[in-house]
Order: sequence, then structure tokens, then C-alpha cells
Amino acid sequence: MAGYKASIRDKLIGIFILIKVIPLIVLAWFAWNEISTLASTLETHVKKMADTSAETTRQVASLATSSSIRALDLRSREAIERLTTDTALRVAAFLKDRDEDIQLASLLPSKKIIYEKFLNTRKKTIILHDPWIMNNKGDAWIPANPLPDPDQSVTAKNKDNELDFHYRGREISGKEKKIPLYLEITFVDLLGKEQIKITSSDILPNTLGDISHKDQTFCKAENYFTELKKLKPGEIYVSEVVGAYVNSPVIGPYTKSKASQMGITFHPEQSGYAGKENPVGKKFQGLVRWAMPVVANNEIKGYVTLALDHTHIMEFTDHIVPTEERYSAISDASSGNYAFMWDFKGRNISHPRDFFIVGYDPETGEPAMPWLEDKFYQDWKKSNLDTTLFLNSLPEYENQSHGKQSSKELVQQGLVGLDCRYLNFAPQCDGWNNITQHGGSGSFVIHWSGLKKLTTAASIPYHTGQYGNSSRGFGFVTIGANVNEFHKPADITAKQIKDIEKKYVQAIEGQNRKNQDAILMSLGETATRLTIYTGAMVIIVILIAILMASALTGKITTLIKGISRFQKGEMKYRLDIKSSDEMGKLGKAFNSMADSMENAITDLEQSKLNVEDSNVSLRAMLSNIINSMPSIIIGVDTRARVTLWNTEARALSGKSFEQAANQVVFDVFPLLEKEKSIIFHALEKGEIKKEQRIEITLNNERFFYDVTVYPLVSKGIDGAVIRIDNATNRVNMEEMMIQTEKMQSIGSLAAGMAHEINNPLAGIIQSAQVIQNRTKPDMLKNQQEAEYLGIDLKKLNAYMENRKIFQMLSSILDAGRRAADIVTNMLTFSRKSNSSYSLLDISRVLDQTIEIMEKDYDLNKRLDFKKIKIIRNYSSSLPHVPCDISKIQQVFFNILKNGGHAMMDNPEKTSPVFTIHTALDSDSALIEIQDNGPGMDEDTKTRIFEPFYTTKSVGVGTGLGLYISYFIVVENHKGTINVESLPGRGTKFIINLPLNQE
Repeated sequence: MAGYKASIRDKLIGIFILIKVIPLIVLAWFAWNEISTLASTLETHVKKMADTSAETTRQVASLATSSSIRALDLRSREAIERLTTDTALRVAAFLKDRDEDIQLASLLPSKKIIYEKFLNTRKKTIILHDPWIMNNKGDAWIPANPLPDPDQSVTAKNKDNELDFHYRGREISGKEKKIPLYLEITFVDLLGKEQIKITSSDILPNTLGDISHKDQTFCKAENYFTELKKLKPGEIYVSEVVGAYVNSPVIGPYTKSKASQMGITFHPEQSGYAGKENPVGKKFQGLVRWAMPVVANNEIKGYVTLALDHTHIMEFTDHIVPTEERYSAISDASSGNYAFMWDFKGRNISHPRDFFIVGYDPETGEPAMPWLEDKFYQDWKKSNLDTTLFLNSLPEYENQSHGKQSSKELVQQGLVGLDCRYLNFAPQCDGWNNITQHGGSGSFVIHWSGLKKLTTAASIPYHTGQYGNSSRGFGFVTIGANVNEFHKPADITAKQIKDIEKKYVQAIEGQNRKNQDAILMSLGETATRLTIYTGAMVIIVILIAILMASALTGKITTLIKGISRFQKGEMKYRLDIKSSDEMGKLGKAFNSMADSMENAITDLEQSKLNVEDSNVSLRAMLSNIINSMPSIIIGVDTRARVTLWNTEARALSGKSFEQAANQVVFDVFPLLEKEKSIIFHALEKGEIKKEQRIEITLNNERFFYDVTVYPLVSKGIDGAVIRIDNATNRVNMEEMMIQTEKMQSIGSLAAGMAHEINNPLAGIIQSAQVIQNRTKPDMLKNQQEAEYLGIDLKKLNAYMENRKIFQMLSSILDAGRRAADIVTNMLTFSRKSNSSYSLLDISRVLDQTIEIMEKDYDLNKRLDFKKIKIIRNYSSSLPHVPCDISKIQQVFFNILKNGGHAMMDNPEKTSPVFTIHTALDSDSALIEIQDNGPGMDEDTKTRIFEPFYTTKSVGVGTGLGLYISYFIVVENHKGTINVESLPGRGTKFIINLPLNQE
């Protein structure tokens, strides 16, 4: 037929005939010829397949089990190594904080009340477990008040979170208790005698002692005074762990039944504490001592010490459990899953069993004998040496192995302190020493106490004092974990796989036998039926092909039309489903898909709006938080370009975020130019860096800032946040404390010098006056003695006049009187004498002083006070101030006179001007006297109030004027006096006088 095109229906009919009818006919012919051969071959291959399948099942089961165990072991090892390293870093950070405490303590005035306040503000929380008691059987310790099983269960509220949703309750039980960080703070003089001692517990005596004698130190074991005498200013001494050893006759659970088996009296409270093995035992009580010189006037005046409570160091390891339990208020050494700590020499300083911690004999001050290899212990008994000398003679880490025997006698004596250097029967010690020798970390697996244990080690990077000489720093943290705990799930799965494997192999063998029988039985029947079935199936296939092609093409056409309408945007269009066959299911699937897509598009649009609103709110809240902070906050990317800029940054720099964004931070914030190194270090290394007391000058005023750089670390380093804190008030307070202490010391020195000089000075002046009197020719007594000796007094006077002896005597008298005046001033202002106070108008006192100055004309210094311009800014609201008028006038006189000399000597020859300002400042009167002279450099400004310090020529000034002024204001009037000055910018004296004098 011309132009005929086959439809889908025709094509389907043809395809069905092609792929069904023809193959059926060909298959019948081939089947008839091959049926006998197939039977034999099939039997052989089925048997071989069964055998291969069984062997493959065994191999897969074995591989799955071993791979799972290895994967779990590796994953657990990595997690526990990380936990060990993190713990070591936390210990190091804690110890470094103690360095800051001792540095601060060395700057405090050595006063009991200040030390008490310091000690009371240093506290830290520890975890205490609830009481435990012996059970009725006497074979185990149990909680006295068992906690009820938590009835809380948290399940996923959101269906999308249901997959592997997992909830844990509180990680740790027990009670929190805040205790002092330090057992004591002391101030020790240069001879080793304690002058001040403040204690926080009864572990240390509260009576003053002499630490130069070892028997007056803790456990008679401290020898730190020898080390203190070696310290230079600014250096820190840190001791090793010192404490009394607590022994135990039992290693393991200390129960009534165990004591009975050993034939000992059951007294667990007299034995060393051991967590769940002995929760009522004696705890190890030790200390680590920090010390630092107290310096005044660049001289060491004594030493301040802080004794850290060793409990806080043990807290870092006592509650760690390297299993899914994670943490525990009470440790369990018998499980093999716990953390412990060693010092840099390899001595145990923290362990769930306190009797494993090395310590001292408080009666002798000698180290308690640690647990030794039996051979070493026998050698010690024969040596007649004390513990220290014998241990020093032993080789360290000598061929350590499981094959060596420990000393059973030491165990019976309860002396089982762990010193890795001599634990030759514990080869893990050599492993830890090897891993941490360069300050690193790692792990290995070892059999110990009947367990296969993973043991990790990580050095503690703390290098202050003696610990700076050790690569492993303060020591190292170790964690032991029972390896079987890691792959317990894999072991359970392996057993289940073995059971399944066995059943599977048995089933395959049984099925194989049945298959062989069935093949032989059906072989004959198949040949007969094949011919009949083939003919019938040809006819049926043709009919089915016609029917299916007609039905299928109609439904496909309807489905295509519906999809086309939905595709064109008719989102509400759905197919009319009239059947439940595959095409009907396909139609339902289309309708369901259309519903889901419609809902998804609607939800997506709504979610997009919600997310946009949330992002706007979150950004606004974050911006408000950052802008409300008193610190300057600046964010930078990895190339130091600005990404964040808060209000304080804008206030100090004068630039908005829009002006600073994407600019190099050093260009828009020049204050950080000098801190490039720490910023780039933080960006490159990912470490927090801090620089303190950075000094800058803004508008002729000094400011100090602390700069801290926090790297932003995700998968890499994404940038950093720079925090800049204004530390000006803190630095000024520190400088004021130092200046006050220095002036008090100078005052005491001046008083002592004055008393020592006064007596010989009086003798010099008196002798010079006597010489003058006894050479006068008009005195009768002189004439009588001269006549008796045949001397002509007039010639003697002429001789002495010509040789200028009288001039020399006058010089002696003048110099002596001048020195006497200096001594008088020193004595006057080094004493805190009573003053006569009256309420005075400060403005009037200033004017009276200026009036006196205007009448003073110093020809040598070209000082005519009338030529100096006075600008008065007096406050009319300033009340009368209680003062000693003569003394306060002397202060104003000294300041004005010095300022006048300075302005007259100013090489710039500007017109001299004094600006005097008074005001009410809270509860004190503020007086500011400013000149426009040459100013002072930093060194001169620092020493301006020291006695005898002067920048004037020799013989022009005594250097006592401002020193006396300082004592009048500070000591007599309980006020303050400070100076601000820069070279070429003039000088300003700032005086505060309290309105109430007690």
C-alpha cells in the first residue's frame, strides 16, 4: 500500500512475533539436541558452583570481620591520641596561667592583706564522687546512694532527623566543688626567712619558717631556697611535684574478701585511694611551687612563692574514660580504661591509684623507694645506701621487658610508686620515653595485666624554669584503653556472620543434592512437553501481542497528553486513572509527582522568604553584638584585607567600614603596622598571638593597647579576628604602684642617710668655727697662749690670710651649712609628721604664691617672674580644701620656680606662659599647672620625683624640690601628683587633693 507507515501498535505486534515466536521455534530445535548434554553439564557445574559459593562465603566472612576490627582499632586509636594530645595542651595552658599569677604576685606590695585577697580570688572547680560503701558480700564497692536510671529519652521530633538519631544524658556525675588554686602564698626575705605566709588549708602550717633549712619545708623535701638565690629579676622558679607518699598493701580492689585472702586487717581508709577499687582511701596531697624575685629599684628585696594544690593537676586525668562512657566522677583502674600523667623525668604524678604516685617520706625528707625490679631491690638491701644515692647509681630504662620480675617484698611493704626509669618489668615505660623524647606524641599496643591495651602518650609543652631544659616540657599524659572494648561490636557481628556462614553452606549442600535429583527427573518430561508448549505459546504470543499493543498504545497516548499539559504550566491538571495495572500505577505516580512538585515549589518559595528574613535578623544581631563591644574588633582575610570593622575601630581610625573594606589593614589602621609579625604568624600557623602594652601617642597623650589575633580555622585558615583592648588605665595603675613603692623606699633611705650624715657634719662645722675663734687676735685667751708660746698673732693671721686659710674655713662652713640644710629637708620630709590643716581657698593660695614669686628675682638664672604670663582658669564651684598652707604653698612654689627656670632656658625663646586650672574632680580638688617650656624626655619624667635628681648645673639646685613636693602631696595630704610632658611640648603637673582628711 502506497504511503503506508507502521503505527506503534503494528510495530509492537511485529516485535512480539519477532522476539517470541521465532526464538521459541529455534529454541525447541536446539533444546531437543542439547537436552542430554545439558543435564550432565548442569549437574557438574551446580556442584562446582555450590563449592565455590561456600568457599567465597567463608572468605567474605573472614575478610569482613578482620577489616571491621582493624578499622575500629584505627579509628579508636586516632580518637584516643587526639584526646591525649588535647589533655596535654590543656595541662600546659593551665601551668602557663600559673606563670602569669606569680608574675602578678611579684608586683604586689608585700602586705598580708593584699596577699590574702590575691589567694582568695584564685579558685577552681573540681569534681567529687558520691560516697561508696562495701557490699554485703564484702567483694566489691558500690555507690551508697545509687542514682536512679534516667527516665528521660530524647527522640527526633523532625522526621528528617530520624536516621541514626542518638541521644546521651549528662556526661559526668558527682558533685562540683570550688577550692583554692594555691595552698599558700609566702614572702621570703634574702636570708630564707618567711616574713608573710597566707595558707588556704591545713596541709601546710600557717606559722612562719626558715626555708633555708630543708626540715622546715613541706615533707622536709623542698630545697628551693638554693634555687631562689640563683634567680635574676624577672626569672621564674617552678618546682617538681612534692608530696607525702601514700602506700597500699593491695594492688587492685581492696575488699574485705581480698584482705581476708591476704591475711591482713581490713583498713582501706589507711591505704592509698584507688577510685572504684578503694574509694575511701587516703588521697595523695602534693604541691608544685612557683617563685619569683620581688624587685625594687632594680634590686632583689626578697621572693614571693605560690604553692599550687596538686589536686588541680590530677583533675585533668582523673575523670577521663577513653570508651563510650567518656567521663566518670570516679575512675576504674581495673577496667584498663583510664588516663594518667608523668613528670619530665618519667615519675608518675597522677594516677587512678594514688599509691602509684611517687612521693616522699615526711619523716626523713627522702624519696619513698619506688617499685623496683627484684634484682635492683636485692642490690639496695646490700648497699646500705639511702634512697637518693642508690637510685642515682642505677642505669635508666635498662632492657625493659615482661620477662623481668618485680620486687614482691616492695609490694608487701606497700611501696609501689611508679618511676618509669626503673620499672624494668614494664616495657611500656620505654615506649612512652621513646615517643615523647622530642616533645611529640603517639601510641602502641601492649599486653599488660592480662589485657591487650592501646596506650598513648603526649608531651606537655610547658617550658618555664627547669622544664625549659626538657624536650617533653613538664612531662607527658598517657591514656590506656582495653583494645577489646574498641572492636566488641565487630566481634559480635563476626560471630553472627560465622553462624550465618555455617547455615548457608549446609543449605547449599542440601539444595545441591535436591537439584541433581530434580534434573534427572525432569529431563525426560521436558523433551515431551517442549514440543507441545512451543506450538501453543506461538499462538498465544501472537494473540497477546495484538491485545497488549492495542491497550498499551492507547494508555501511552493519554499519558503523553497529560504530561504535555503539565509541562506547559497546568499545575492543577491530573490524569483520570481507570485501571490498576502498570499504566494505572504510572498514571498515579504522575499525579503523585505533580502533587509533590506543586507542594515543593510552594514550600521552596516560602522557605526562601523565611531564610532571607532569618539571615537579615542574624546579621543585624551579630553586628549589634560586635559594635557594642568596648574592644576594637577587626576581621581580615588570609591576605590581611579588612572583612569586619566595628564601631570602636571606626571611632579610633576615623574611617567607616565602607572606606576600610577590602583594604590592607595596615593602611587603614596604622596602629597595627608594628604588629605585622604576630598577625601573619597567626594567619600562617593558625595560632592565637597576643602583644601587650603597645604604646602610642595621640593628641600629645600616651595610650597603651593590648592586641590579640585569633585565627579563623575551619578546613584551613580562613582569616583572623583582631581584638584591640585599651590597657591605658591598667598600665597607669601599675606604674603608679611602682612609683609609690619606689618613693617609699627612697624616703626610708633618705632618712637613714640623713641620720648617719648629721653627726660627722656637726663635727666638721663645729671644728671649723673653733679654728676661726682660736685664731682671732682680739681674744684675750688667744693672746695669752700666743705670748706663752712666743707667737705673733698678727703675723699668724697675715700668714693664714695670704695662704687663704681663712677663705678655706669659710668655704668649709658654707658647704657644711648647705649640707645641714639638705639633711634637715631630708629628715623633715622622710617623716610622716603631723600637719596643721585648715580649710583653704586653693585659688587664693595659688594667687598668694604667684605674688611671692613675682617679688623674687634670680639674677643668675635670669628669672623675673613678672615677665611670665599667667592664665588663670579657676573653678568657682570648687569648695575649700583641707590643707597645711605652708606646705602646699611650698609645692606650688617649687613647681612654678622650676617651670620658670625651664621656660627662661628654653632655646626656642617663646614667650613664657603658665596656665593654671582648678576644678572639682569627684571627691577631690584638681589643680593643673602647665608651662610652655622645652618639656622633658621619658627618662627625666620617670625620675623627676627622685631626691637629688636635677637637670640643672652643679651648685645651682639640690634636686630636692620636687621630691619634697611629692611627699607633701602624697604623704602629708594623701593626694596624688603626676606629670605629663613631651620634648618641645611643655610640662603639666596634675595634683589631686582630697576634700576630706581623716
